[in-house]
Amino acid sequence: MKTILRRITSLCLVSALTLSAIATADLSKDSLISEVSEITASAATVTYSVKDFGANGSDSKDDTAAFQEALDMAKNSTKTVKITVPKGKYYISSHLRIYSNTYLKLSSSAQMIRKNDSDYLIINGTSGTGYTGIKNITIVGGIWDGNVSDTTKTKGLIQINNAKNVTVKNATFKNVCGTHFVLFAGVANLKVTNCVFKNFIHYTGTASSYKNQVSADLNYRSAEALHIDYVEKNSSTGESGTPCKNVTVSGCTFSKVTTGVGTHHVYSYMNATGVTIKNNTFKDCYYYCVNTASFKDFVMSNNTATNTAGLIYCESSTGTVKNNTISAKSSLSGKMYSYDSFATSDPTLNVGRFSESTVKFYNNTVKNSSANCVYACEDSVITVQRCTLTGAANAGVGLNDATVKLLDTTIGNSGSNGVTLKEGSTLTAKRNYIYKSTENAIYVANKSKATITDNSFNNNGKNDLSLGDNSTGIVFKNNGSDQKKTYVPSGCSATISGTKNSLRSYSFSIASKKVYTGKQIKPTVTCSGLKKGTDYTVSYGTNKSTGEGTVTIKGKGDYAGTIVLRFNIVPKKVTLKSSSKSKTAIRLNWKKATGASGYQIQRYNTSTKKWETVKTITSGSTLTYKQTGLKKGTAYKYRVRAYKTINGNKYYGAWSKTKKVTTKS
Repeated sequence: MKTILRRITSLCLVSALTLSAIATADLSKDSLISEVSEITASAATVTYSVKDFGANGSDSKDDTAAFQEALDMAKNSTKTVKITVPKGKYYISSHLRIYSNTYLKLSSSAQMIRKNDSDYLIINGTSGTGYTGIKNITIVGGIWDGNVSDTTKTKGLIQINNAKNVTVKNATFKNVCGTHFVLFAGVANLKVTNCVFKNFIHYTGTASSYKNQVSADLNYRSAEALHIDYVEKNSSTGESGTPCKNVTVSGCTFSKVTTGVGTHHVYSYMNATGVTIKNNTFKDCYYYCVNTASFKDFVMSNNTATNTAGLIYCESSTGTVKNNTISAKSSLSGKMYSYDSFATSDPTLNVGRFSESTVKFYNNTVKNSSANCVYACEDSVITVQRCTLTGAANAGVGLNDATVKLLDTTIGNSGSNGVTLKEGSTLTAKRNYIYKSTENAIYVANKSKATITDNSFNNNGKNDLSLGDNSTGIVFKNNGSDQKKTYVPSGCSATISGTKNSLRSYSFSIASKKVYTGKQIKPTVTCSGLKKGTDYTVSYGTNKSTGEGTVTIKGKGDYAGTIVLRFNIVPKKVTLKSSSKSKTAIRLNWKKATGASGYQIQRYNTSTKKWETVKTITSGSTLTYKQTGLKKGTAYKYRVRAYKTINGNKYYGAWSKTKKVTTKS
C-alpha cells in the first residue's frame, strides 16, 4: 500500500505542475509542449525508502527482493530517484541491479550483508559499450560486508562498468576474500571519497581455482581493493576498449588490504586518463598502496602510508608522485605478502617500482624498504627530486636499464649502496646527500653511465664511487666527502675531480618561516665551525611571493657540495575591516592578504574558554563570511588568519586582532 501511495503522490506532483504549465502557457501546440517538458524536467527528485518495499532491517530475512524493487523505480526514470536505507541489517543473497539516475543513500549504520560468497552486492542494471551502460549513480554511506563464509570462493562487493558520472562516498567496504572489494571498469567522471576499505581475507583454495576466479598471475598484487580498470575489446558486442577517465580517489582509508587502489592490467591501445589519488591513508597494506598500469598523466599526492609493504607499482604509465609519506615494513613474512600467493619463500618489495614508465617522484619521504626505496627498470625515465629515502634493505635508488635524474635528495642507512646502477642505466646526480650506506654511496656497473656533481657523501662503508663490469665515461666532479675514496678497476674509466671536504659534516640552519613583504627575503644562515665567504657561499632565490623560499649554500675553498635550504613565506596578518549583524547572524569582512590560498575564521567559546574554527575558506579572493543561527542580543568574538598551501600543507600567517560583535536584540 505504501508503494502505491508513493507512486500516486509522484504522479500527482507531476500532474499539478503540468496543469500549472497549461494554465500559464500560450495555447499554441509547440509552446504548450515546450512549457510542459521544461516544468516536468525540473520536478523534484522522487524519494523512496527500502522499508516501503518490505525491507525491515531488524530481522534476519532476505531483503534482496525488496531492495531490487526499490532500485527498479529508477529503471525507466529520467529523474533522479533517491532510495534511502535506514539504520539496520539487510541481507542480500544475489546481486542487485542499479540503474541510471539512482541516488542510493544509506545510513552510516545501515549494514549490507552478503549471503552468497559467489555473487556481488551491486552490478549494472543495463549494459552498454563505451560509457553508455549506466549514468548518474551516487552511492552514499553504509557498511558493505562481504561476510565471507567460504574462503575458496572470491567475489567483490560492487562492480560497475561502461558508466559515467559515478560517485561513491562515506561508505565502508569490508571482508572480501582474495579479490577486489569494488571494481570500476570503463567509467568516466568517477569520484570515490571518504570511504574505508578494510580486511582482505586470505584465499585457501587451489592455485588453479584462483587462476580461474581472479588472476592468471597468481598474486595478490592483482587484488586492488578499489579497482580502476578497463573494458577490453569485444567484437561481438561492438566494444572497442574503454578505460576509466577523470577519476578522483580522495580522503579514503585502506587498511589490511593487499593493494589499495589502481589496476595491474596493461593495454597498448588504451590508457586511463585524469586519475588523481590524493589525501588517502594506507595502513598495514600487504602489497602496494597504488598500482598504475597504462595510466596517462596520473597524480598521486599527499597520501600517508604506515606499516605497508610498498607505495606504488607503476607500469607503462606517465605521471607524478609527490608529497607522499610512507613508513614501510623493512621485512615481509607470510603468504599475505607474497607476489605469488602460493609461494613458500618470503618476498621483498621495492617501495616505489617503475617499469616502462616516465614519472616525476617529488618531495616524498620513504622510511624503510624490504628491497629498494625506489627502483626504476625496463626503459623507465624517472626524476627523483627533493625526496628523503632511508632504511632500504638494498639501495636507496636502484636502476636497471633505466634513466634517472637524482636531485636534491637525501639517501641514508641503505643496506647495500646508496644508489646502484646496472644494465646500461644512466644517472644524473646533483646536490644529493648520501650517508651511512653499508657499501658504497654510488655503485655503477654493467656499462652504465653517470654524471655525479655537487653531492655530499658521509660515513659510507666503502667508497663514494665504485665502478664495475666495464662502466666507462663516468664523471665525478666537485663532490664533498669525509673519506674521498673511489674505486675504478681495470676495464672501467672515470673523470674524477674537485673532491673536497663535505659541507654535510656541518650543520646549517635558517628560520623556517618568514612573513610576506613583497620584497626579496634573505634569511640569515647560521653554521658553527665554517666561515661564510671562506668555506661556503650563500645565494637566495627570488623569495618575493608567498609560498616556498630557497637558500643555496655552496662549498668553497676546502669544501664542496651544495645544500638547498627551504623556508615558508606566509601571508601577512589579516585586517578585519567591518562587520554587519542582525538578530541571528553576523557578517565579517576583511582586507585581502596578498598570495593567500584561503582564510581560517575562529570564534571564541565562552564556555570552554577556547577558540574554535567555524569556517575555513578555500579561496584567497573570498573576503567575507556570514555566520547564522546565533542568539539575539549576544556578544561574540572572532578572529581571522590567512594561509598558504605549500606542497599540500597549510602554513598560516598571524591572527587578526579580535573583533567583538553583538547581535541585535
